[in-house]
Amino acid sequence: MKKTLLAIALFVVLAIPIPISVASWIGTVMQMASLGKAELNNAKDWMLLVASLATMLLAGTYAITYVYSLAKTIKSKEIAFASFLPVWHAALTYVFFLIWGWLEKR
Repeated sequence: MKKTLLAIALFVVLAIPIPISVASWIGTVMQMASLGKAELNNAKDWMLLVASLATMLLAGTYAITYVYSLAKTIKSKEIAFASFLPVWHAALTYVFFLIWGWLEKR
């Protein structure tokens, strides 16, 4: 019973970023639509493009990782590595977000 409550609490907390994830898809589509107008003259511009697209794509796919993780946890009926995939997904998104911000300042 205690493990079940822990799993429920874990997935309630991990569900908090899902609305942001869905909204991020709008930004990703808009960013991809503007790629044809981007001036990519040097390596910094290319790195900025890759960092921004990676951040937006990772943010937009968080819900998919969450659903996969939830399904794996329900199937195995225990908290395992797959239960924490959304945490790793969010951490990787944050790393690319920091890189994007760092490149913007340079």
